[in-house]
Amino acid sequence: ALIELDSINTAGEGKPCTDGLPNNPSPCDKTKKLICCQSGKTCAEKDMPNSGANFCCHAGDTVQPFQPVCSGGPGPDPSPSPSPSPSPSPSPSPDPSPAPSPTPAGDWTSGSGLGQCGDLCYRVSNTCQFDSYAGPTYACQAYLKGQVGAGKLQSFCGQDHNKIAFGHKLGSMQCGECALIRVKNDAGSPTDFQEVCMMAVDVGSGEVSDQTLLTGPDALCKYNAACRSATRVDYEWRTVDCTSCAPP
Repeated sequence: ALIELDSINTAGEGKPCTDGLPNNPSPCDKTKKLICCQSGKTCAEKDMPNSGANFCCHAGDTVQPFQPVCSGGPGPDPSPSPSPSPSPSPSPSPDPSPAPSPTPAGDWTSGSGLGQCGDLCYRVSNTCQFDSYAGPTYACQAYLKGQVGAGKLQSFCGQDHNKIAFGHKLGSMQCGECALIRVKNDAGSPTDFQEVCMMAVDVGSGEVSDQTLLTGPDALCKYNAACRSATRVDYEWRTVDCTSCAPP
């Protein structure tokens, strides 16, 4: 590189210099391997006598006359670049604690005292014909006769009539929503539970039809002697999709 001179009388590269003899107090900086060279000459390996037109350059540089700059030489030894500090390896992040498993929708909820309505109410045979049904008035009657409710009712009633039911809303159920209900069977029964899928059509303390609870071929109390005696039973329920909720 060409280092242009400025007017500052220093002993750095390309600066005016002396040979360091007495009465010439500004020698070149030897720590940078600079030599006091004559203008218009190629720098030798040692300082030249001061002629009033000397400049600090490196051995082998040529000092340009009338425009004193150093050129053509090897230049100063480059200062060794500091070794880059190794980047610290990031500490491994601890594995996050596993999130708790979400509670699945429709977990079983305990209920007590499920009873029967009696007579014709909530029977599948007539409630599935609700558009022409003239029996008891249900709280959800307007919904069941509306376009959405009627379509949902028709789809629900397309399932096995021995496995579906109608009755009171449970918990926060809305009209036309469904719940799977199960009752514990006595020991020695073919299965642990009797199950049925019920659509909510009314409000009350918890009732289904007599056929669903006691008299039907797959009644909830078919294998529960205490229920058949008391005509009420403790049970469990969970919300389900009405479309295909009938148990096998």
